[in-house]
Amino acid sequence: MAGDRVLERVERLERELEAAEAREALARWQWLKSLDGGAKARYLQAKQERRALLSREELLRELDEAARMAGAASPWGRRRIEVLRRDVLSCQGPREVNGRLAALEVEIEEIHARQGPSPGPAGWRRTQEAGEDRLEEAAAALLLELAALRNQAARAAGFPDYYTMSLALEGVEEGQLKALLAGLARATETEVPRFGEASRASPALEALFAGRDPLPAARAYFDAIGLSVEPALAHGQLGDAPGASAGAWCIAVGRGGEVRLYGRIPPDFTGARTLFHLLGRAVYHLNLAPELPPALRVPPHPMVEAAAALLFERLLFDARWLAHWTSPPQGLRAEVTEIRSFARTAWAAGVRWRLVLASFEQAFYRDSRGSLHGLWRRLLRDFLGDTAAGAAPGWACAFDAGTASFRPHAWLMGMTAAAMLAKAVEEELGEEALVSSAAAGYLLIDKWFLHGARVPWDELVRRTFGRELDPEAAAQEGKGAGAR
Repeated sequence: MAGDRVLERVERLERELEAAEAREALARWQWLKSLDGGAKARYLQAKQERRALLSREELLRELDEAARMAGAASPWGRRRIEVLRRDVLSCQGPREVNGRLAALEVEIEEIHARQGPSPGPAGWRRTQEAGEDRLEEAAAALLLELAALRNQAARAAGFPDYYTMSLALEGVEEGQLKALLAGLARATETEVPRFGEASRASPALEALFAGRDPLPAARAYFDAIGLSVEPALAHGQLGDAPGASAGAWCIAVGRGGEVRLYGRIPPDFTGARTLFHLLGRAVYHLNLAPELPPALRVPPHPMVEAAAALLFERLLFDARWLAHWTSPPQGLRAEVTEIRSFARTAWAAGVRWRLVLASFEQAFYRDSRGSLHGLWRRLLRDFLGDTAAGAAPGWACAFDAGTASFRPHAWLMGMTAAAMLAKAVEEELGEEALVSSAAAGYLLIDKWFLHGARVPWDELVRRTFGRELDPEAAAQEGKGAGAR
């Protein structure tokens, strides 16, 4: 009987949280389509309601009691409680603090929704408009207040700062993360002198996608590998200019497998890359095991979803995939060398840009009273070189504090896992399996997608690859980028 009562409490919290998340996701979807004030207010209200639900003090006591009794009460019982406890702990604190945190997150997200992402050199289009400094100043004020409140909440929960708390709740050991980032820095340091090339487009890739809507090829490709994207596209709003927001998102609505896509998908290489990133995220959510309880129908860490997105995004640099799905009239023999060189430089540029952001994020929460401008410029010079440092946006316009995109360390972890996933699929099914084999999709579901949060992210990595995340695997992927 006691075990039944424990399970009932866990299931009730699961249902309440799933409903709150669904309301927030739908409100966010409506807001992104218009960016109008009424939709923004409804999104903020839904976000605050979810945080208020999780901030109830009695939840931690109930979950701790449930953990002591969970044992054999239900399948995955202890893991469900562990994941729910993580969600609850992330929102503990006074109601007014939670409300203000939600408001700040929405304001920062709006800045990035209106200006679009800042993905590094390939996306930097520095202007000298009169309002740019004012935007940087406004964003900086919001971010600094956000850091102070997040740190306040973290200290109340027993952590020295928000950065430490966030890694602990994600199950990431800081020493392990530092080793991964250091390995990626070493693997890409020879690319710094060529960094300016990453801000220019690849003529060969631009020619392949110029004037072409990438959606038909994407539909056909995902069908061919056994990963239909139709459920996501049915709720999507994609196109060259679908609405007010300049960004692109994949939004999971609740935990029942509903996915909604939003994004600007122009008929060019950048549009194709954005689309494949979104669809990679979508197929991950669409293929979570439906028998999992709601608490576990989520990624165990954002890097798991990021890996799916980046695995498919990398196809746009793969000469074999391009030859099969873009049907160039003369083939790609003459362009392979240029694509290979560009792919390697673009890969290294993306890695080093996220290394800037990851290093900055740690200092942002641990020393936000220091000279953030000086730190930002120093990190840009160290990782990207003087030329890139002079062209980059200010820190407040580039850093979204995780409100509008994957956090930088999650992107780097996901990129590493994507390289290892690609190699695992090719070793098991053949070198061209990811180009057109239906077995590839089923293998990805089995190895990576269906598990949800049933096991922690690092256990999923060890089960899938037989080892930890390996920066050398990512480096080898980068060296061969475009060659396959």
